[in-house]
Amino acid sequence: LEGIPKGLVYEISGDAATITRYNGSAKELVIPESIEGCPVRANGQYAFLGCTGIERITIPPSVKTIGTGAFQECKNLMSITIPSSVTTIGTGAFDKCTSLTDIVIPSGVTTICDSVFYGCTSLKSVTIPSSVTTIGDYVFFECTGLKSVTIPSSVITIGDYEFYGCTGLTKITIKKGVAEIGNYAFDGCISLESVSIPDSVKLIGNYAFSGCERLKSVAIPSSVTTIGDYAFWYCVGLESVTIPSSVTTIGDYVFYDCTGLKSVTIPSSLKTISDWAFGGCVSLENVEIPSGVEKIGDGAFGGCTGLKRLTIPSSVIEIGDSAFARCENITSIMIPLSVTTIGDSAFD
Repeated sequence: LEGIPKGLVYEISGDAATITRYNGSAKELVIPESIEGCPVRANGQYAFLGCTGIERITIPPSVKTIGTGAFQECKNLMSITIPSSVTTIGTGAFDKCTSLTDIVIPSGVTTICDSVFYGCTSLKSVTIPSSVTTIGDYVFFECTGLKSVTIPSSVITIGDYEFYGCTGLTKITIKKGVAEIGNYAFDGCISLESVSIPDSVKLIGNYAFSGCERLKSVAIPSSVTTIGDYAFWYCVGLESVTIPSSVTTIGDYVFYDCTGLKSVTIPSSLKTISDWAFGGCVSLENVEIPSGVEKIGDGAFGGCTGLKRLTIPSSVIEIGDSAFARCENITSIMIPLSVTTIGDSAFD
């Protein structure tokens, strides 16, 4: 049919057309706005899967949905124009489009599903509009070329593994409105130097910033109530941390092996200093455990070889196994009468 690119397969349902497959060889492809008098409403699931010959695609303004895996593994796709008519980008839509360098998500999009840009290693910039309310998990997983990104205030949750392994990411701006930072959200972002967490965030998930080796500072706002397991594990460049009084729970190994950490402020809102929370923080010299803390967990300060001064308040009831093991520079310590349990090798 006239105006339809060779190799473009489609289906008509009702008064709308959906692209279902492309078998052509064009490097530049313009998808028609209508076929057989019906507007093209969707690029269907896996429609362009593995079309490695395509370099540029223009999607017409009639399209509302980009389906699951629609352009997956289009490894030579460098540029794509997404119209403002699109409201949903499906799971893995651009998965492993390794030549894609930049993307502008139009203001009509409200949902970015899981793994949309998974493994897009050449992606350097992305614009997320304020119309987006939902961003799924693994969306920018191992986008190693991505340098900076802004999460708009319309987004409530930063998904699990969202920026995992984005080794080139140096700057992240999180706007006020975001309530949760998911598990492994920025894990392994080894170039990230600073992050500003807005005072709308309540939860920092497990491994959220683990392995961010160049992260020097992080301001945890007073809106945060929970910091998950291993949240800042092996952030070796982190020098100081203030945990606000809003925090009632910190996970196990939360600052484990933060070897550059010199000072930490622990709030009285914490009842438990979790297992290995500050284990291996060899640069930590002085710690004041506030009144209110009842339990010092297993290995909580184990291997803090630089620790010289420590005060245990009379609110503490239990000191866990290896809680202060290998803290070889502490010369004296007063254990209050409130303590009823001291674990194995607590001061070994």
